[in-house]
Amino acid sequence: MVHTILCYLPILKMKHFCNLKVTATFLLHCLFFAVSVNIVFAEKKSLDEAIQAAHDAKMSESEINRVLVYGYDIRVSATDVIDLLEILTDVRNQGFPIDTLLSKIDEGLAKRVSFIVLKAFLKKKIRDYRFVLDLFNRMQTKNDKRKVPPALLRVADSLDFGLSYDELESLFHGIPDVSAEMWAVAALNTAFLEQLGFDPLLAVKIMRTGLKYKSLSADWEFFFKIVEIAAKKGVSDQEIADAAVKILINEERPNELLKQFGLPDHKPSEKSE
Repeated sequence: MVHTILCYLPILKMKHFCNLKVTATFLLHCLFFAVSVNIVFAEKKSLDEAIQAAHDAKMSESEINRVLVYGYDIRVSATDVIDLLEILTDVRNQGFPIDTLLSKIDEGLAKRVSFIVLKAFLKKKIRDYRFVLDLFNRMQTKNDKRKVPPALLRVADSLDFGLSYDELESLFHGIPDVSAEMWAVAALNTAFLEQLGFDPLLAVKIMRTGLKYKSLSADWEFFFKIVEIAAKKGVSDQEIADAAVKILINEERPNELLKQFGLPDHKPSEKSE
């Protein structure tokens, strides 16, 4: 009969234990594989099965061990670790990287966020990723749909900044074969412009113009900051939209908008959080 090592976590922290010559990998595996016989989950995978599935999904040893280490947190049970491995395996199988999610877990645990809340957040991110990937693939007629462009992660982030699924779908509807990078610029700018109180219909009009003419280059990533500057100087939403649409059609840089209104040039160096 296997006894759970989780019951002996206090012993693991004793200085005498540090003298034992055992590998970190062995400790991690023992810590989470030896689940008490009192806990039986017939419908769930065992830890070994979850680890094998993670390997099959091409998760690295360091990523898997990073998940196992979360079990040291008193709020994270052995079944939580299995759940987390399954969630991250699902994300990887969708073709998305998991580094960002692991960082979010680190941040959440550091802030003592409940693991239940963290799992809910991760499951939401999976839904967002799937929605964005499906939407992107439906709008492509030329690209290799087997590859997931990393920029789609940033498109999904726009859903955390206030956009809904319907708004995101409306933004890209009927404009095929636009790069994921331009999708990210359009989605994030739309979300940030709405946060600034900019007319949402005009924001969508601007971004759809850029998508249609494929002129939303990386220079437009911080367009919302330029809009904020112009608005503070008394330029109306309609005036900004009219000028931005013309600039996008002419495939010019967004700073041209400031010049048109006699405002100093602006070169943002960092993304807004």
